[in-house]
Amino acid sequence: MKLVICIIIDRNLDAILLVEQIPNCGYWFPFDQVKIGETRTVTAQRIANKICPFDVEFISVFKVRCGDSLPCLRNMQTYYLFSKAEKSTNVNKLNTTNAVWMTFDQIKIAIKNRELLGLEPYVILQNILERQRMYGWDDFTTGRQLFEEPNLQLIDCKPVEANNQSVGTAQEQLINSAKFSHKIQERVFKEFYSSTFPSEYMSFQSFSEVMDNKLNGLEKTKIQAYFRAFDTQQNNYLTYMEYLLGLAAMDPNTSHGGTPAELRCRYIFRFYNIKNNGYMSIEEFRELHGDVQNLKAGKPNGDLPAYSEVLTAFNSFNLQDNSNLSLNEFLNSVGQLKYRGTSVLFRLPMNTKELLRIYKRFADIKIDNPSDQVQNEINYELADHCVTLKKSGLLHKVESLRSMSYNNQFSTTTEETLKQLPRSLSEEIFDRRTIATDIQEMLRFFEKHDQTKEALTWSSNVLSNLGRSIITLCREIREIIKCEPRCLKISSPCYILGDIHGNYQDLICFEKCLWRATPLLSPASFLFLGDYVDRGIYGLEVIIYLLATKFQCPKKVLLLRGNHEIRKIQQIFSFYK
Repeated sequence: MKLVICIIIDRNLDAILLVEQIPNCGYWFPFDQVKIGETRTVTAQRIANKICPFDVEFISVFKVRCGDSLPCLRNMQTYYLFSKAEKSTNVNKLNTTNAVWMTFDQIKIAIKNRELLGLEPYVILQNILERQRMYGWDDFTTGRQLFEEPNLQLIDCKPVEANNQSVGTAQEQLINSAKFSHKIQERVFKEFYSSTFPSEYMSFQSFSEVMDNKLNGLEKTKIQAYFRAFDTQQNNYLTYMEYLLGLAAMDPNTSHGGTPAELRCRYIFRFYNIKNNGYMSIEEFRELHGDVQNLKAGKPNGDLPAYSEVLTAFNSFNLQDNSNLSLNEFLNSVGQLKYRGTSVLFRLPMNTKELLRIYKRFADIKIDNPSDQVQNEINYELADHCVTLKKSGLLHKVESLRSMSYNNQFSTTTEETLKQLPRSLSEEIFDRRTIATDIQEMLRFFEKHDQTKEALTWSSNVLSNLGRSIITLCREIREIIKCEPRCLKISSPCYILGDIHGNYQDLICFEKCLWRATPLLSPASFLFLGDYVDRGIYGLEVIIYLLATKFQCPKKVLLLRGNHEIRKIQQIFSFYK
C-alpha cells in the first residue's frame, strides 16, 4: 500500500494542521492512498487542496517510511511538508469541520487529554521547529535521514538452564515465561498495527477496542486501569513493545515467581495506583486486597472487604502511620512472601494467542494470511493436574500435581517448576468453592432420595442457602451474558436442545448421555433454544442448572431466549406464579 501523509505548517504560528479523519479516534495528519495514475506529489497536493481553501507551498519531502521488511501489513508512507501561504486571505477557513490548527503547547494538552490518534504530530513538530531554528525554512535535508526502514523487533525465547536459572534480560524472561514464540509475537504485531494504522502508537481508544474480547464482564469497566498498567513510560500512548510486554505479563502461562513475578507486580501496582505517582494509598490497596480475596474465593464480583481487615493487611508492610505504600516496599513484601495472593491478579481468561485478531482500521489494509492462524507450530503444555472420574462418568475429584501425595518422587527441578505454575483453567472450573459448584451440589442433593426427603424435593434447611446462592449466581451470569453478541456464531460439533419446559428429569437424561463429566470435557458445544420454564413443575431447577453450567463453561454452553423467557408470557403460565 502506498500512503501519502501531509504535514501542513503555519510558519507564523508554529502550528500544524490536524484532521480527525477516523471518527472518535483522535486527530492526526491528513492522509490518503495514492490513486491509480497519480504520483505521490500529485496525491499530496490533492490532499492539501481538499482541506485548505488557501494556497499551500511545497517545502520538501520530510521522510519516507518503507515497511516492506515487516512480516505483515507492509506499506510505504511518504511524508510531504507544506507551508501555509503567508499572503492568503482565507487563513482561518478550512474545507472541513473536523480540522484544527495546533501549536506545540496545544499538542501537549491534546496528548494529556488523549485527543490524538498517535504521538507522531508531537514528535514531528518538535523536530521541525528544532531544524528551523538551526537551518531555517530553506534547508530541511542537511544532516537528516530521509529514508526509514522499520523492523519488527522479535524477542528470543531462551530455554531454561539445567540449574533452573533463567537467562537473558528481564524482558526476555517475561516473554519466555509467557511462551511467546516469534509466530505469536508477529500476530501481536498484526493486531497492534492493524488497530493503530497509520500511526505507530496505540491510543486509549484503540486499546479499548483491542482489549474488548480479552476482558470479561466487570473487568471491561477497568479499562482505564489496564491502560495505565501497560503505559510504562506514562506517555498516554503505547508502543508495540509496551503492548507486547503487557500481554505477556497478563498471560496465564506467565510464572508468578522470579523475574517475571517482579515485572508482573510492577504492572499490578500501576493497575491499582490510580494517581500513578508510585505511592499506593490505603483506599487503592483496599481495591487490590478485595480483588485478591474475591478471586481466591471464586467470586470475582464480590464486595470490598471490611476496612479493619484491609488495615491489618496494610500494616503488614510495616509502614509508618498515615504513610502510603511505595512501589519498592510492595515489591519487597511480595517477594519475601509477607503479602500473598497477587498471582491471581492481572490475568487474561485464556492464552493470549487464542484472543488475538486483526482490525481493519484502514479500508484497504492487506492481510498476508486471511485466516491469521499460526502455521506449522505444535504447542505442548505440561499437565499440572489430574481429573478423576467415577465409573459412571461423574466427576470424582481434581488434584494438582503440587498437592499429590507422591510428589516426593519429583526431581528438584520439577518441584521448583511446579511451585511457579499458575492455576490452570480446568482447576478454576472444577474448583469446589465457586457458586456454580455450590448450586450443582445442592441439585445433586435435590435429586436423591434419603431418610429425610423424597427424590426431587427440597428440604427446608437447604432452601434459605439456595435462595442466596441463586441471587449470587444470577449476578455473575448477568455479567457474562451482557458481553455476548445478539447473534451467536457456532462451529460444529454442537448439540442443539430445545423446549425443556421445566422437565428436570429429561435434562438429567441429556447430561448422562451427552456431558456426564461436565461440558468442559466434551468436544462439543451445547446450544439450548429457550423455553426453559413453564408447563413442567421443575422450572426453577432447570434454569439454575443451566445457569450454573453456563458459569462454568461460558463458551461451550449457549443459552437462547425463548418466548417463555418473556415476563408477559410467564404471567400466563405457572413459573411466574
